[in-house]
Amino acid sequence: MFAISISKGINKIDSNKTHCIKGHPYTLDNTRYYKNKRYCRLCDKIRKQIWRAS
Repeated sequence: MFAISISKGINKIDSNKTHCIKGHPYTLDNTRYYKNKRYCRLCDKIRKQIWRAS
């Protein structure tokens, strides 16, 4: 694994993080960028499934 570079607009503190808060790795396939922030695609998928089920 590797940290995504700062050139994507991620601040210096978050650029060192390699996993999301739930423990999923920040890989190229599992990461999306929105307004200079990283988001875990797997967490988004789980969150949407829970929202649709309720």
